[in-house]
Amino acid sequence: DENGLAVGDRFFGVPRHSANFWTTYEPQEGLLKGFQVGGGVNLQDSQTIQPNSAGKTGSIPGFVTVGLMAGYSFDVGKTKVSAQLNVDNLLDKRYYTAAIPADVTNSTIDRTLFVNFGAPRTFMGSINVEF
Repeated sequence: DENGLAVGDRFFGVPRHSANFWTTYEPQEGLLKGFQVGGGVNLQDSQTIQPNSAGKTGSIPGFVTVGLMAGYSFDVGKTKVSAQLNVDNLLDKRYYTAAIPADVTNSTIDRTLFVNFGAPRTFMGSINVEF
């Protein structure tokens, strides 16, 4: 058709499958009341790369990343104070989120790609005060 794909083909740069699962646990009483832990995984299938000027195409591999979080909340009078630490890409997986072929016609460099790298292991903390 007009976008260069056969009926039923995936669009370039779109994974066939992706999933995200996240869960948290927070005890409601006892010594650990106010403490919260959680974790999750993000899965993404491979993506087809748009053909280059020579008509060649390919794909970038899928990936799985893992995240964790820990937090604690407590009350000070009528004020609620919460602190949280998140770790994304815990295993520091090197992955690509997109790839586009370079628009070149020189046959010696027709495999050149511009790629977007996924974020490395990242730590983010927050403190929240509700009054």
